[in-house]
Amino acid sequence: MNETIKLLQNHSSVRKFKNKPIPDEQVNAIFKAANQASSFSLLQAVSIIRITDEATRKEIMKLSADQPYIQEASEFWIFCSDFNRNHQIAPDVDITYAEFLQIGAVDVGLMAQNTMVAAESLGLGGVYIGGIRLNIEKLTDLLELPEYVIPLVGLSIGYPAEEKNDLKPRLPQSIVMHTNK
Repeated sequence: MNETIKLLQNHSSVRKFKNKPIPDEQVNAIFKAANQASSFSLLQAVSIIRITDEATRKEIMKLSADQPYIQEASEFWIFCSDFNRNHQIAPDVDITYAEFLQIGAVDVGLMAQNTMVAAESLGLGGVYIGGIRLNIEKLTDLLELPEYVIPLVGLSIGYPAEEKNDLKPRLPQSIVMHTNK
């Protein structure tokens, strides 16, 4: 088995982080890996907001069920479905169809997963924050997001402060994977 498969098969969330910044070189490498994620028809309908301001992080934490790892992690990124750019390029296209929300959500998931894998490959860890959607209107105002930009998931990234968590059980292949029907 190769190293990539081992890395993927051993993923577990990290919720306790060391107080240690990630070097810019690694942040940039993680972004480049994230940015190479597949994208529906190359629409590239994702924007990442890197939250570096401590007061903003604290407010996001409050809006997201007080999850402390939003503030404790070295990095906190918010992945947004972003059709604002596309709308500016092609304003006559009706982007209010549910299909566009689905495209944005899938692209966000792919990019966020690339981010996590890249971070883990560098010895970092992370945890996804779905709680950013609990107060999505307030978060949208806080981040001054333009029309057609929707924050979908946050990601706390940093150096694990504890030993890796045990793997959580997954459904077996016989239940999850089907053949031809």
